[in-house]
Amino acid sequence: MMEFARQAGSMFEHVEVVEMHHTGKKDAPSGTAMHTVAKLASASQQYNKSEVEETELLKGSRGGLGSAGVRVHSLRLPGLISHQEVIFGGEGELLTIRHDSFTLTVS
Repeated sequence: MMEFARQAGSMFEHVEVVEMHHTGKKDAPSGTAMHTVAKLASASQQYNKSEVEETELLKGSRGGLGSAGVRVHSLRLPGLISHQEVIFGGEGELLTIRHDSFTLTVS
């Protein structure tokens, strides 16, 4: 999924990462999300160039700002195990790459 995202990153100027985990997950964003951001940044491109001066009414509501301008959003909810979406947007199109894990491995 991360490698597909890196490849798609060369074709889009806008991307955000949404990672979702169970409520027992301590770190946010997840290591997987941070690795995905690093892969996207390796495309040597700045993403999500601002088109307007944003006003964040609730601090952090736009997600964390990672390398190369990639925003990362972390969800923690019961019923989730481990999920990640990399969402690319372009004029008249949207590409979502998603990975879902359905078992919890505790080490």
